[in-house]
Amino acid sequence: MRPYASEVLGPSGIARQVSQSELAMEIDFQL
Repeated sequence: MRPYASEVLGPSGIARQVSQSELAMEIDFQL
């Protein structure tokens, strides 16, 4: 499991660096 999604969803707010499509794929992958 990559900590990628965790960091994006974290309080750091680095979601800006990731496109919504990429984020959605990461979340769906973990689900």
